[in-house]
Amino acid sequence: MGKRGWTSCACVLLACGGGGNGATEDYTSAFPTPELFPRAVLGVSEVAPCEGERSGAGPQISFTRRRDRELYLLLDATPDQLGIDYRLADPFRVTSLSIAYDFDRTVDVPVTTLEEDCPTGVAFDDLRAGLPSDGVFAGVVRARDARDIAVRETRLSFASGERALTMTLPPGDAEEPDGALWVLFEPASGKGRVAIARATWGATIDVDGVPAGPGELALVSADLIFDQESGAVSARAGFGEAWRFRVSPWYGAGIDRATTGTVPLRRVRGPGERPAYFGPLRASEALSSERATLLASFSGQRETRLSAPCSAGAVSMTVLGFGELGAADQSASSGESLDVPILCEAGVETFEIPVSIRSLNQRLGALLITLVEATDA
Repeated sequence: MGKRGWTSCACVLLACGGGGNGATEDYTSAFPTPELFPRAVLGVSEVAPCEGERSGAGPQISFTRRRDRELYLLLDATPDQLGIDYRLADPFRVTSLSIAYDFDRTVDVPVTTLEEDCPTGVAFDDLRAGLPSDGVFAGVVRARDARDIAVRETRLSFASGERALTMTLPPGDAEEPDGALWVLFEPASGKGRVAIARATWGATIDVDGVPAGPGELALVSADLIFDQESGAVSARAGFGEAWRFRVSPWYGAGIDRATTGTVPLRRVRGPGERPAYFGPLRASEALSSERATLLASFSGQRETRLSAPCSAGAVSMTVLGFGELGAADQSASSGESLDVPILCEAGVETFEIPVSIRSLNQRLGALLITLVEATDA
């Protein structure tokens, strides 16, 4: 009902309650007058917000109203606490905090609740309570008010592991990209999420504290904000699930539980390179010399009919993420590639390839499709 409709209703109810003899409002009527509101509800807007001086030390949990950022702790970080940031343009009041993990349905971690008026922070030991010793952990931190209503929330991710890996760049890739470099590790199971570490460009890049288990390892440049003082990283909301479409350059590799030591990286997207298309894999896709590279997302089961010019030599496909690919009687799984040679009959200009890809974990993955030019024999 619109505003005008409520006003009309109010007038009718008050007139009925008051009668025609000038009596006062009848507070037993159905219309809720201000005197009938519970003080806990009526006074919410009058309660002073938590003051900025209450902000605690450590990586800052910023409860922005738009929920447009995610908070990451660097790989294997163990701060004493995470501080609550009340120094915001839109202040608010908190009477309790809750942390609910959702990274893996097979891991049952009870919700942690902190009952405190304007808490300054959350001890990291409290955040780790009930979690496995190894893994990539992610969940939602919610700030609640006196009504026990979640007024703000933010997503938190951190990780812990014992693997030490040395990544090597492909031969010939010596061009150092602009911007900060990061190492990402996305585990193969559970909800889409990543562990993040800082990196320095070089022929080899060492990373410590990588969690066990299969996953995707990547060296990327991304739009992340690093707080030098606290060691926390801030990213746009959804980065942990859709990072493949938000990074450039990107060098990656699939690893399994037994992977140790040196990991050769594959060039997915070099410095300054952008695919001709990135988005959901469509029912039909066409490659050409002007559109030689596609980066297409998939989840669940996706099929396409891929066309390529007969003048080209082959079509290369690489599974980025966790999927199972089938094309022209060939197959490839997570981190693997296959090449389909283009063999056309005389007089035919276009070669068609039926392609099917299936997500192995019901998460968002990416399929890199590249047209390979023909070489002279």
